[in-house]
Amino acid sequence: MSVMFSDEEEKAFRESGFGEFPDGSYKGAFKKAEVKMIGQQRSKKLILTYLISAPVEYAGKSYSHFLPLDNQRAYGFVKATLAKFDCSAGSLRLSDIETEMQAAAGKNLEVEFALITNGKYQNAQIENVGREVRFPGAMASEDVDDDLPF
Repeated sequence: MSVMFSDEEEKAFRESGFGEFPDGSYKGAFKKAEVKMIGQQRSKKLILTYLISAPVEYAGKSYSHFLPLDNQRAYGFVKATLAKFDCSAGSLRLSDIETEMQAAAGKNLEVEFALITNGKYQNAQIENVGREVRFPGAMASEDVDDDLPF
């Protein structure tokens, strides 16, 4: 009997890279959050997706950050990560995480993160979450010196 995969799973498999990103510091826009059951063990994971902007050699590529939702020993790490996104991690319920993080993904937040290999796994550590991705060349209104009367 053949195993059937969805178009989304096939696309994710084609786009995924093995060892594509070396350890180091990265910046990217927070684009997507979803909760899925993955792997043979059907582990519950929160998957956060970032569109990398720096370093430039990886700009435009996506990185997926997997957080365990069925490992009670990891809950402290998950809550600390959610807190970086200004989620009310202290009062948040597991069943509300996906909705809360999807709302955060819609805010176009810039994320600074480090990739660190520990044994055979590469982990992402969120260092900073900015309020909004700034576009190159854009100036804040208070920085503009114009003589328009309005």
